Amino acid sequence: MVPRLPRTHVPSNLSLKYGRDVKIAAMMLMLLLLAGCANTLDDAKALHPDPAPDVRITYPPVMAPRSATPVLVTPEVLLGFSFLYRYIDETEFVLCLEGQERRGRVHVTGFRLALIKRSTIGSASYAPCTNRDYVGTAHNHPPVASSAELCAQSQLDRETFHQDGRALVDIILCGDSRYVWVLKDGRSEVDEGIERVRRELAKAMQ
Repeated sequence: MVPRLPRTHVPSNLSLKYGRDVKIAAMMLMLLLLAGCANTLDDAKALHPDPAPDVRITYPPVMAPRSATPVLVTPEVLLGFSFLYRYIDETEFVLCLEGQERRGRVHVTGFRLALIKRSTIGSASYAPCTNRDYVGTAHNHPPVASSAELCAQSQLDRETFHQDGRALVDIILCGDSRYVWVLKDGRSEVDEGIERVRRELAKAMQ
């Protein structure tokens, strides 16, 4: 049976006050497309002999991750979390996180959508992540409960995380500007840095 991916729900009428968010979402889509095309660069060159322009985004210093935290997530990944949480709100999805551990800190620099076999609003079954630079998973808790409950690991979350010998971090997306990371030693923290990243990026785009 072909895996069934989660349905997406996209609002049909975005008000003017979300105009800035639309710009950010558009930029996030561009980043995801650029990342997805990286593995097919040779084919792209064959189709387009002229080299494509080098598209880079320079983030303001204030957007740099806090050096004290044991889990560092890049701004691009944070914006991806926000976009997916905002528009996939009827079922759970799972992301295979990419990055590395350096000097006791987990650096999350990218993600791929896991091969999801079955998904409901309260759980998701997926194939093991095969990323070479895999550091853990992220999944969403759709907005069907209080924010405090959304930002907590369920018993199934804890069991899945501790049974995954390769996973260094478990991330739960519990809002379009909030997530919680959990380490194997029990340390965890709710982070609301996505909103800060969004504000600074909006300033940079003006």
